[in-house]
Amino acid sequence: MAQHRQWSANDFKPYKDVKALPEYIGKRLKSLNISKLFRFQWTVIKYLLSLDRSNFPGDVIVQAPTGTGKTLCYAISILTALKSRSSRPRLRGLVIVPTRYLIFAYFGFYDKFLIRELVNQLYSVFLALIGDDDLKVLGLSGDTSLSSERTKAIESIQLLEDECYSPVWKVDILISTPSRLVEHIHQRVGFEPTTIEFLVLDETDRLLSGQSLDWIETILRHISRSSDVTSSENRNLYLTGELGLRKPIRKLLFSATQTSSIAKLANLSLVNPTLFTYKQDDAVRSILLGNSSSEKRSKQKYWLPFALEEFVLLCKSPVEKLVSLVWYLKHLDSSLSEAGVIVFASSKISAHRLFRFLSLYFSAGYIESNTAIHIAELSSNLSNRQRRNVVRDFSLHKLQVVVSSDVATRGMDIENIGHVISFDVPVHVKTYLHRVGRTARAGHKGTGCTILMEHQAHHFRKLLRKIDRAVSKSKFIWKEMDNNNTEWSTIKESVMEIVTCMQCCIRAESRKLISIRKPLTGTLMNFLIELGRKYYRLSNGQSDEESNPKELMLDELQRFLGLHGNDF
Repeated sequence: MAQHRQWSANDFKPYKDVKALPEYIGKRLKSLNISKLFRFQWTVIKYLLSLDRSNFPGDVIVQAPTGTGKTLCYAISILTALKSRSSRPRLRGLVIVPTRYLIFAYFGFYDKFLIRELVNQLYSVFLALIGDDDLKVLGLSGDTSLSSERTKAIESIQLLEDECYSPVWKVDILISTPSRLVEHIHQRVGFEPTTIEFLVLDETDRLLSGQSLDWIETILRHISRSSDVTSSENRNLYLTGELGLRKPIRKLLFSATQTSSIAKLANLSLVNPTLFTYKQDDAVRSILLGNSSSEKRSKQKYWLPFALEEFVLLCKSPVEKLVSLVWYLKHLDSSLSEAGVIVFASSKISAHRLFRFLSLYFSAGYIESNTAIHIAELSSNLSNRQRRNVVRDFSLHKLQVVVSSDVATRGMDIENIGHVISFDVPVHVKTYLHRVGRTARAGHKGTGCTILMEHQAHHFRKLLRKIDRAVSKSKFIWKEMDNNNTEWSTIKESVMEIVTCMQCCIRAESRKLISIRKPLTGTLMNFLIELGRKYYRLSNGQSDEESNPKELMLDELQRFLGLHGNDF
């Protein structure tokens, strides 16, 4: 019988000390600077552990805001349940994260870097919680060949009686994308996850958003077994010790938003599911009753982090958008040294141009700061190694501002992000949700700012109506920029100067004079800034020279680059 448990705002506040958990888990959480669990985390963990002790078959669907620590819920539960095992590892936990094809469908491109980050991030969480225990965890991210991954996961042991070799698992927990796991299952005999006790689908809505869900059938077919305890008859035999049965496979579905498609959920063959969600709307009732007729009437609602404060800056022109961005960053100056900023653009082209603009603007000294402000780009323009370095440096706060395409809006958990700015308005509510979800995580405060053109306001208001603010209770402020403000006029003048030199830089990149993947050197940046100031005045008629300023700028830049060799 399906059950439903409903969250309230109080469930996402610090509630239970980690001392209430098993001692070894509590110590490791404290070593990670986690001293309190949210009420919702405690509720889910306690429920999963009670299910494990009872051996009663039952699956769990958890829907909670992004940044509230859903990963810890299942990681702690699985590690506690697997704590006692025989001397030899046996694969009992399988965690599935979104695959590259689903990422392509959502973001519009295929990015190996994001896959690695999702797998490696979960791997790091499990590794930190395992500590000195003998439990083994492995992530299959596609970094290495199938044979290399198989060597890490399985070893062959010779059977004395018939001199045959039997594959044996070397790990207790496996983290993989669906496609990578299916590749192993199809290509290598012995890669059979038949001892699974926990199957986790992280970011369930993304995993179920693809056109083809054949991977679900393949994986379920290979992890299922006839001798489980799903039926009441087998369960009684198991409890009385009359039948050598293993524990039931427990399916755990975690996401910020859950699909309301009954057909897709039916593919998972859920048994006695318990739903932890916000409220019992049509989608929840459909899942509980298994009634697809209400699916069309169901309206998905979305929730934001509870400590999030939202701003909208309304502009009349593209130049005003840049002025608004600078104005907002200028007012954040005192907090930039403490909390990082992510600026989101709609594409890698837009992200790159915005990165060049901000790099030049900060270097020009228009924003005074007590500490140096370091800026980086995060998009598919960069190599995988460069992007890994950006994420690492941003996590260590060596970078204060990162300009990103939507590659980073899902799954990445970077500490100390205090502010998220959407320079380009998101088209979908899920994109907005997972952009602002990079901040205000785990109870910390954060702000989300969206910069809009006037004609985009209607669409954005419509998008916001899909968010249930009665649950999230986040603050929301609309501000229309004032052209008559003295500060605004000063910023606008400086922005126009930097736009001039940024455009010259982009033209130089298109002619292969400057590398798109390299940051500008200090020497080149200073030259571009002076060039921009000079030709901005020229274009405004403040100089007696008469010619095409754009071509003159490019000619001067080309001569400068020729004098300095191939350093740029």
